[in-house]
Amino acid sequence: MGAPVYVPASYLLDGPLLTAPQLVSQFQGLFSTLLLGCRFVLLTSIDFCGNIEHVSTAPGLVFDRLVTNLSGIFTAALERERDQHAIAIEKFQDESRKLLLLNEHLKKELAGLKELLNSSISHSASRPEENSVPSVVVEPKVACGPAIGSFDTAELRSPQELRTLTSRLVCFANPYSVPPSLHIGLTRLDIGKKQNVRVKSYASDIRKDCFNVHVDTWGGTALYGASCTWLEVEADDPDFQFGTFTTLDDHPCAKPQMLTTRLIAFAQQYSKPPKVVVWLTGFDIKRNKNWRVKTYATCITATGFTIHIDTWADTVLFSATASWIAYPADKANIFSGSFNTTDVRPSSPTQHKNSAYASFGTNIFTTPPRIILAINSIDISCKRNLRLEAKASSVSTAGMTWHLNSWDDTCLYTAGASYIAVG
Repeated sequence: MGAPVYVPASYLLDGPLLTAPQLVSQFQGLFSTLLLGCRFVLLTSIDFCGNIEHVSTAPGLVFDRLVTNLSGIFTAALERERDQHAIAIEKFQDESRKLLLLNEHLKKELAGLKELLNSSISHSASRPEENSVPSVVVEPKVACGPAIGSFDTAELRSPQELRTLTSRLVCFANPYSVPPSLHIGLTRLDIGKKQNVRVKSYASDIRKDCFNVHVDTWGGTALYGASCTWLEVEADDPDFQFGTFTTLDDHPCAKPQMLTTRLIAFAQQYSKPPKVVVWLTGFDIKRNKNWRVKTYATCITATGFTIHIDTWADTVLFSATASWIAYPADKANIFSGSFNTTDVRPSSPTQHKNSAYASFGTNIFTTPPRIILAINSIDISCKRNLRLEAKASSVSTAGMTWHLNSWDDTCLYTAGASYIAVG
């Protein structure tokens, strides 16, 4: 039995392209278009497919009309979806252009801010005007060698504005590929006598482009002022090795002791014994006994050294922390050493101003080096406030003048510091 003769509706022969209702009526199957988001979905069934095959027996004009109508529906849906995608793409491109413009604007603003901050940083010991203190410090650029920086609480507050926590964000002039190593030490102290003398300097949140530097106290101590300095070096520099040691790693503060030592092993062995520089970064000393503490290195070998944090006489040292840095003894364009008030006078009678000349040796530098120094020992009477500052002046290629000074009524028996000269 042959295929049934197809008799199309009159609108198939002489009408326009079919509408959706006419298609449904003609095919007698399931045909609908659902809108999901921006996509059209065609639902099919066996009946619909059968009707397509049935309609295919119709005259060519009718079949072409049906196919054209189906194509038109899908084409319209695809065009609408394409238009919506084009709009979304245009919006994305427009937002991208805005972000690029904003990024360029922020770069210019940041460059201007850095220039402003560099011009506004004051190295004066006096307190800056209240509204002129920058919240961020940008280090000066260094042509070569390790960078050196410093921070003083006087940059942010006056001695009368007592705080337990004082810190500042420091931005590196030349960002590093990885966070650098920092060797930090105390350079100036002004602490009240009524409570234990407590201070600590340290760096936190060390990143590739910046870090936070802190000078803090606790437990009711009046920290009128203090300053610290630091040397920063590439983390993967094969010559320099850094570290810290605290007496709390050896014993608790409730069990103070006179002598504390620790064997430090270098992560990378040197070819021969290196130079080791040690500084105090903080301490906690009982208030009613003279304040005495010192840190130093002994037994230096190619593989390590012994670090010491000591006190003496009747001083009660609850805790102290020291930082250390090691570098090859034959490294070019660098020199280090130590100095003490006992180099120029005995511990008694005391005096505020203490200075002398320190030589860098022969043919070490061709231009005056940069100097970084910090305190490594103190012996100061507890009857008056603890006031001490270590600094250098008159730096030349051959040497420098060092200073260990106190002021007001402080009774400074002895003090010492270590320095590094970097060419």
